[in-house]
Amino acid sequence: MTHAQYVKAYERYEWNKLKAVKSIVPMNHLSWNLARFAKIYDSQLVTQIRHCLKGTLNTCKTIKEKLTKEGIEIQFHGREKEDWTHYCEICEVEVFNILFVENRKVHCQNCARSSSKSLDGFVVLEEYKTEELETCLQKFKLVERPPEAKRLGGL
Repeated sequence: MTHAQYVKAYERYEWNKLKAVKSIVPMNHLSWNLARFAKIYDSQLVTQIRHCLKGTLNTCKTIKEKLTKEGIEIQFHGREKEDWTHYCEICEVEVFNILFVENRKVHCQNCARSSSKSLDGFVVLEEYKTEELETCLQKFKLVERPPEAKRLGGL
């Protein structure tokens, strides 16, 4: 994946959110998985992914702080490698990390709050601990190209 491809995909993702259209590519999950598992040699791509990671991490922290202030319990749920990406049952936006669950249906915070300001009837689940996401962000760095790849002009 190139920097330009990532930027276009992210722009489309944001546009889809504005238009309430389900995105084919869950960019938050993709970005975190790239940070965890991929070796990336393009500095611009690393910068762009880090920007996305910081944004989603800050959003998660803000949501958790607000829920804690309101006295709403957040239960750690965890996430398995094979788990599907969650989308809001109402607006179809990607729901990353903090899930608002009612009757086994996942909602984004906005749709959950429009249904119940105090989130009555909702269980709030967390898939990743904040520390886990922070560690992933800290470890995500540009990887130096192997010498043989530099010589061949590949990767």
